[in-house]
Amino acid sequence: MIRAALVLMLCGLTLILGLLTTVVQNGNHSRAAELSYLQRQWEMCEAANAQARALTEAHLPGVPNMPLDPKRQKAELARRKGLAKAEGVRP
Repeated sequence: MIRAALVLMLCGLTLILGLLTTVVQNGNHSRAAELSYLQRQWEMCEAANAQARALTEAHLPGVPNMPLDPKRQKAELARRKGLAKAEGVRP
């Protein structure tokens, strides 16, 4: 009799543990979806800021447009610094 009650209690606790695991997994899934949405929003803000910065730098009077590619930007900045040093002007 006691053994049957213990087995029944163990089965019940196993079912409860399974249900709690399902609830936690569902919560994790919804939080992951929200995090993914926030990350996409953040990336779009970064892209918009980079584009606005590039447009701002590109529209300075007398200064040629900066390339949007980061590797080309570094090369262009190095070239401009070299020209500024040769002319004795601060970049």
